[in-house]
Amino acid sequence: MFPIEACDQKQDVDGTACASARLLLPATEYILGIADLTGELMRLAIFSLGVGDTELPFELCAFLRQLFDGFLAIGNQASREVSRKTFTLKQSLKKVENACYTLQVRGSEIPKHMLADIFNEPDNEESNDGN
Repeated sequence: MFPIEACDQKQDVDGTACASARLLLPATEYILGIADLTGELMRLAIFSLGVGDTELPFELCAFLRQLFDGFLAIGNQASREVSRKTFTLKQSLKKVENACYTLQVRGSEIPKHMLADIFNEPDNEESNDGN
């Protein structure tokens, strides 16, 4: 169990201390929450490319790699849910890495106002149904 402490922002009348609360969270739930965060970070990276920010995706990619390495260190010691989330994290990391690669290799060819179109188009493999 991870203790999570929160402090209510309201101070007592005399301005001394604030009331605090303590929440015990199972380790698996904490890890699953971090895994869910990685999906949101992937969305942030792709969105930031769409609005022309070309630095944030590289920072997020490095951070996602570190998280993925951490999840790999956990290995099979955690629940099946954590294994599924690790697979999803790997997919999110791959998407951000592909976007960063495209930006690094072809970034000078793509005007900033067109970045959103490039990264929001479906991949050719996904849109091709084999015909």
